[in-house]
Amino acid sequence: MTIYENKLSSYQKNQDAIISAKELEEWHLIGLLDHSIDAVIVPNYFLEQECMTISERIKKSKYFSAYPGHPSVSRLGQELYECESELELAKYQEDAPTLIKEMRRLVHPYISPIDRLRVEVDDIWSYGCNLAKLGDKKLFAGIVREFKEDNPGAPHCDVMAWGFLEYYKDKPNIINQIAANVYLKTSASGGEIVLWDEWPTQSEYIAYKTDDPASFGLDSKKIAQPKLEIQPNQGDLILFNSMRIHAVKKIETGVRMTWGCLIGYSGTDKPLVIWT
Repeated sequence: MTIYENKLSSYQKNQDAIISAKELEEWHLIGLLDHSIDAVIVPNYFLEQECMTISERIKKSKYFSAYPGHPSVSRLGQELYECESELELAKYQEDAPTLIKEMRRLVHPYISPIDRLRVEVDDIWSYGCNLAKLGDKKLFAGIVREFKEDNPGAPHCDVMAWGFLEYYKDKPNIINQIAANVYLKTSASGGEIVLWDEWPTQSEYIAYKTDDPASFGLDSKKIAQPKLEIQPNQGDLILFNSMRIHAVKKIETGVRMTWGCLIGYSGTDKPLVIWT
């Protein structure tokens, strides 16, 4: 039995391999990538007062605004998946340094959650962790999202290689992905993370999509029942593999705010990369 297998067996108490740890370790990331761990939770990654202060400052930024067409969801930052043309990608890359600096300025003297995560992953992963690049330009990492009541997140997968970037010649060779979120605010009820034990191919994913043109997600009638749910707590860092089907349940009461990113894997002898 390897050191990794021994550690996993000592933590795995039931069929849902959810690891709660004081700090991230390399074997946690390996387990998320090879599907032997469902999720990793680091409680109190940020303390309650830090979360409250950071979330208040974020909302004061001139860049904090509602998603177009979705007034119940606000954000600070940008997302690569929204780029559907070379022009939009160029704008994304142009804005990335400004947004990263703005977000660091807002939370000073605290370190931003994603800066902290990147440094810690760089420390524990044998080949380090960097900001992802397209061509010679670094990508943005660390979007903040605020979800208000009655706003579910449809079942979906996050895969860099799908969509506009599928044919982009200079994209990184990412073959596996992890989603990471720090919970600055948590709703009083609802807002649970839902994970399926399904890892669709791109063609399967297209076949599972809903017929509703206003939705980006999958039709729940075309996929199996979820495997598990996770109720986040304020200050938690929660990681899971983003290439599995996942969703967020409707918020019944309160507001949820997260600061998150994606972590990309290109091979055992390559650095990890992060972006949003």
